Amino acid sequence: MFQSDEVTVLVKRMRLVWFAMMASVALFTGVLWVLVGRGVRFPDVPPVAITYGAVIVLLMLPLARVARRRIDQTSSSAGAGEIARRWQTGWVVSQAMREAVGLLGAALGLVYGSAPWVLGFGCASLASLVMTPPWEHEIRLRLQRAGLDP
Repeated sequence: MFQSDEVTVLVKRMRLVWFAMMASVALFTGVLWVLVGRGVRFPDVPPVAITYGAVIVLLMLPLARVARRRIDQTSSSAGAGEIARRWQTGWVVSQAMREAVGLLGAALGLVYGSAPWVLGFGCASLASLVMTPPWEHEIRLRLQRAGLDP
């Protein structure tokens, strides 16, 4: 059975991962923004290809929520450990997709040579990461619904 302290420890660990993801997006965006500001770009890439890439990357934001819901689903006979693992896995996958939006989008901005693209994708990624922290009440609510309240 999952104990109350174990839930708290799990969420604290997930908050470290969350912070690391936000820091990586912020650092990568900042470095690429400086590079693009100094004129670094790849002139041989057609703008249409970059635009299609940007659309695909942006579609990852709503898909992150869908992926999390799919992974979070558990059977009615699931134990507390399985519920916690699925919640954790779903959260990490969705956050990784949100992080990828910032990293891939900023890289597209570098390829295109556009500082607004670099900042736009980085800010969109950071905003979506900031709005979805690992809440302790989420896991507790899932455990309560399953009748496994720690």
